[in-house]
Amino acid sequence: MNNNFLKYIFISTLTIVIMLPIIMFLLKNSAFNKNSLEKQMKKYSRQYYDKYMSINDNTNEYVVTLDMLENANKQGEKYNLKELEKCKKQTTITKIIVDSKSKSIKKIEVELNC
Repeated sequence: MNNNFLKYIFISTLTIVIMLPIIMFLLKNSAFNKNSLEKQMKKYSRQYYDKYMSINDNTNEYVVTLDMLENANKQGEKYNLKELEKCKKQTTITKIIVDSKSKSIKKIEVELNC
């Protein structure tokens, strides 16, 4: 085999060995960040629902938007929304599904648009 071919193989292998951990690290952090944002949105949406929406008996599905949480902050709430600043206010939502008989929360789904 020629010397240039061996150099090419060595450099290619070295590049893969160096880049693979970096890519894995970035992917892991991205997934962790999304999970963190979902937890934060879920937490504050639940608090918002409990305070402002739970008295409404007419529906089984409630939607809390990031915009609603920001407006509540303007009225004196203390939701820490700094991590969600890059998300779109109207389309970052939490759906809260309530049992029609017991009025207890069955499911909370977060849809991030960041």
